[in-house]
Amino acid sequence: MLITSGSCGTAFRVASLAPHPKRYVTIMFRLLCTFLFLLPQAVYAQELLNWARAIGSDEGKPVSIRFREAPPKNIKIQDYPNLVIIRWDYVPENDSGMPGTKLFELMADVENAFAEKIENKNNAFLTVSFLGNGVREWQIYTKSTGVLAEDFNQAVSHFQELPLELATELDPNWEAYFAFAHIQE
Repeated sequence: MLITSGSCGTAFRVASLAPHPKRYVTIMFRLLCTFLFLLPQAVYAQELLNWARAIGSDEGKPVSIRFREAPPKNIKIQDYPNLVIIRWDYVPENDSGMPGTKLFELMADVENAFAEKIENKNNAFLTVSFLGNGVREWQIYTKSTGVLAEDFNQAVSHFQELPLELATELDPNWEAYFAFAHIQE
């Protein structure tokens, strides 16, 4: 199923479109070395060292959150006012709430494909990646949802249809990002 974005006629390849549910996750920062094997190593990020990782819990299940420690350098966040949330619900392989190895690798491949494409064009930036309790979620800020839709579709076109939900909202001050990352601009 393709979801069009605005009047430009571009589309995201997603299974359905739903409003973004506000999620409040209790984040408990601790040493993450025991969980590093669960986290994708993004090959697209030139600023990879500027990402932080946290482990928390959601309904008693462990969650992994990766986020930028600061907005990308040399940009004005107000130039990227559109928050796009891409959500992938999955059935956990066991009681941990995490995906199995094969699904985890597919999710990492999808992330690497779209993040490299969107960030290289300087139209959008991945800011948060959430994984756990049956949910994979990416938060992206973009100048243009239409251009992002085109780039996303092109980046993931070689994958079979993905069970993704998409939500967008206007967030010119990146309030969702700063709240999630617990940092101040």
